[in-house]
Amino acid sequence: PDKADADTIGCGLFAYITNKGVVKNLHITNAASVNAPTCKRIGILSGTNRGTIINCSVTHSSLYSKSTTSQQGYISAYNTGTIANCYTTNCEMTVNGSSGMAGGIAGFATGNILNCYAYHNSYPTLKSSSFTGGIVGQSHKTTSLAISNCCAYHDTEYSSNVFGGI
Repeated sequence: PDKADADTIGCGLFAYITNKGVVKNLHITNAASVNAPTCKRIGILSGTNRGTIINCSVTHSSLYSKSTTSQQGYISAYNTGTIANCYTTNCEMTVNGSSGMAGGIAGFATGNILNCYAYHNSYPTLKSSSFTGGIVGQSHKTTSLAISNCCAYHDTEYSSNVFGGI
């Protein structure tokens, strides 16, 4: 995508999932996502999710960001919709610029994340990353936000200003 699109839509298998969009029963393995230098939201499955992602997974995959980005997540970089019954395992995230938010499920979320888990993911080179989380890098309290019945375990983080399990 061009710079305007990459700033607001994102990069991933699905750049943008609309509020009526549904992605279900999709399992991605051995994928690599490398962003364009101008992409601000980078995910393996989606750059931006405003719809519903259900029963999906990302395993044995890597996410590599070449430059400064805002959000990175294996399922979705930026989530304002719903992510349910999803998981990520044995993935690695490398950011060679500064990163705002990085998470095992979503980099940033104001939408719902339900019944998800992240297992044995690593974040070896998150240079100047502000927020890193096993499930979500950063979330903002909204009336629609719910992170419920989720867990992250055996994750490895090397360099982040703030790191949390969830």
